[in-house]
Amino acid sequence: MKRWGESGRYRSRGRHGGATGIDGVTPENWDAGLALHVRAIVLMTQAFREDLKGNPGSAIVAISSINAMFGNGSIPIYSAAKGAVLSLVRSMADELSLDGIRINALSPGMIDTPILGDAREAMRSIYAPPHLPWPLWHAGGNWTRLTLPPV
Repeated sequence: MKRWGESGRYRSRGRHGGATGIDGVTPENWDAGLALHVRAIVLMTQAFREDLKGNPGSAIVAISSINAMFGNGSIPIYSAAKGAVLSLVRSMADELSLDGIRINALSPGMIDTPILGDAREAMRSIYAPPHLPWPLWHAGGNWTRLTLPPV
């Protein structure tokens, strides 16, 4: 979690637990994945709710993923957890709005992070048009937007 002074904002993002496919799912890695991506949002909101209520215009931004809507057979735990984030955010918005707290979820597309691993080149050949740089986004310490050439 990163918190900015008294502005009443926090963001939550998790890390990916690795490609498992269906056969690699265990009760332990399932629970760990859901705890990381979903439970943390609730617990952090509980921990900071009073502070958020005390700061007009407070907002929570949860990070989901494009995989929440499309799924991905190699990472079913991650995909399921990110779908749960969307549902949780909708549910929490009902209650938090009574305190003047906004909550939203972002669902970014592919970002070059360790989650891609060995699939990086295969994904490039499938999804990246030849005239665009790859990756479109890269998370290497700081988020960096690559300049796209005119189409």
